[in-house]
Amino acid sequence: MGVTMKTLDIAPSGRGPKVLSLEGLRGLAAVIVVLSHIMMEFFPTAAVGRLHEQHIPLEQWLYDSPFRAFYAGFFAVCIFFVLSGYVLSLKYLKTFDSNVISDSMAKRYFRLLPAVLASTLLMAIAAGILNQMPAAAWPRHLLSAAREGLYGGFLFGENTHNAVIWTMQVELLGSFALFIYLLMFGRFRWGWVAGVVLCAGLMARLPLMGYFFAMFICGAYLGRAVRFASNPAIAAILLLVGIYLGGYDSPSTAYRQVVVLANTLQFEYGIALNWPVFIPGLGAVLVVLSLLGGSVISAPFASRFCVWLGKISFSLYLTHTLILMVLSKWLFELALPTTNYVSAAIFSGLTCLILSLLTAEYFYRIFDKPSVAWANRIGRSAVEASAPHTAQPSDTQPLASSLVKNG
Repeated sequence: MGVTMKTLDIAPSGRGPKVLSLEGLRGLAAVIVVLSHIMMEFFPTAAVGRLHEQHIPLEQWLYDSPFRAFYAGFFAVCIFFVLSGYVLSLKYLKTFDSNVISDSMAKRYFRLLPAVLASTLLMAIAAGILNQMPAAAWPRHLLSAAREGLYGGFLFGENTHNAVIWTMQVELLGSFALFIYLLMFGRFRWGWVAGVVLCAGLMARLPLMGYFFAMFICGAYLGRAVRFASNPAIAAILLLVGIYLGGYDSPSTAYRQVVVLANTLQFEYGIALNWPVFIPGLGAVLVVLSLLGGSVISAPFASRFCVWLGKISFSLYLTHTLILMVLSKWLFELALPTTNYVSAAIFSGLTCLILSLLTAEYFYRIFDKPSVAWANRIGRSAVEASAPHTAQPSDTQPLASSLVKNG
């Protein structure tokens, strides 16, 4: 498929080879999600503009700058979806072995389930304690959280107890849509044409979910553009443009020309897209592509710290809201009597970020890491059951990501 493995920062793992720069990117995207919620809590104008209270002039300046991309949570989840498309399809597009798809389809839900269920129950328990829930209400409360973690979030996007698990519906359904597409068109040289048609149809018929599914399909074919991104200058341009587009919000003055272009395409040429989704999604595609060429641009993303962030990224994504819910307000009020608003907010936000990273490490060890091994066993069993008389090669497992990758 055009992926020159020699140019990429590859490391072996028990789940197959991993592109370290992409693992690092996944980790940084998870941190962006955490920062987005911290900014929304303490500096909402910097997150969404003048409609909210402004504590310092810097807030509006940040909102009106491309630096908003570094705490734009929606941009981060778009990166998750593009990465999922690339990682989940890479093995199949190199081998065209249908067992790879069978393995992936069988284990996908079980790969996501344990961490999602555990985080949802933990959030429900913490919320019940903080709200001093009466004893009689606990059974129904926990049952509701269990339903959400088991299937509500995956099938219907329910996120009453843990706000961030809305992406699990996209991760699960988007993965299955990608697997079916690959089985139908992936082995053909012209399969990308079907991908373009499918993406256009999805975006036309499903104004939100269709764009997310299209990100999976775009991610699947990024490997064919690896040589294009291997030039450091081109990779740098892709990365910078991708980051710029990732911070898009139409009222921001940093994106006036982008809005003008979008309006021209829509009202003069009839190209009506969901621009608030399409533009950050395009930015995510460019950022992922910029790292695939294995140029010097990708090296910082493959650092030990970034790769560690990638390892715990799914856990960080799922559990940081628990830390913010329990501690952010308390830490802020603890610091406020001895300092000003900004210093108290920075103290609370930074402390919550550090505690979120520590919590994610332990959550990864207890829930996420075992779920990978469990899901892999299920995938192998499914492949063996579908072809009981055929010896299966040991290396037919597809790449598995540490975040859902999504997500």
